[in-house]
Amino acid sequence: MTMEQRQPRTSTVRTLMWRRLGVWGALSMALIATAADQPGKPRPDKAIRPLTLEVANAAVFPAALDAAYAALLAGALPEAAARYEQLLKARPQDVDALLGMAYLAHRDGQREAAQSYYRRVLRQDPQHPVAQAGLLALSGEPDLLQTASRVRDLAESHPESGAPLAALGAILVKQGRLADAALAYDRALVVDSSNASHAYNLAVALDHLHQYAQAQANYQRCLDLADAHSRFSRLAVAQRLEQLRADAHAGPAVP
Repeated sequence: MTMEQRQPRTSTVRTLMWRRLGVWGALSMALIATAADQPGKPRPDKAIRPLTLEVANAAVFPAALDAAYAALLAGALPEAAARYEQLLKARPQDVDALLGMAYLAHRDGQREAAQSYYRRVLRQDPQHPVAQAGLLALSGEPDLLQTASRVRDLAESHPESGAPLAALGAILVKQGRLADAALAYDRALVVDSSNASHAYNLAVALDHLHQYAQAQANYQRCLDLADAHSRFSRLAVAQRLEQLRADAHAGPAVP
């Protein structure tokens, strides 16, 4: 959907559009790469080097908020940050602006800043699924089982949101449970079918699991869904997709 085609947003539509950004900057795919390189675990010999995920969020007061959101979609991140900061000076507790800044901080690896923005959202809406999932993803809790349990509970409480499922996928990747992670990403994609990050993460997980036909389908899907804010390399995805297709025609072995 182009910026020109978008209709004026209600708060519900804003939330849906933010979900397209996915919540996972530099999270799941980095973890998949790490899992593949862990000692004692065979490294798939045919997986492209995964990049990152992204962060899901929302948009704020009509004209000014739409301008910030448009800058974000266009990849003009400094402009988007400046606009969101200006909005927060006028309305410090505006949830959409806080989520916008959380997204940008999360994407840039500014963990403490992102956590702060997510917490400010949760002070107003303790059940906000995107803020909860983002905070859990950044928590750094050493007990992954406990964190996974909390994220599962969050996903069950908010079945309309793909963010907790994407967070669960990231945790399962870190635990080395790629098959379970693939299921979580698949569920996230069912909930949020226009999210290119979910399709990408699912494709890479399936690739590592040697499920090449399904990986191909999801690599193609993430390319079809990709837009200006997608963080994965479209060129790398296209090259991997071409390789898988060529190998499928050549025979069962994939170099």
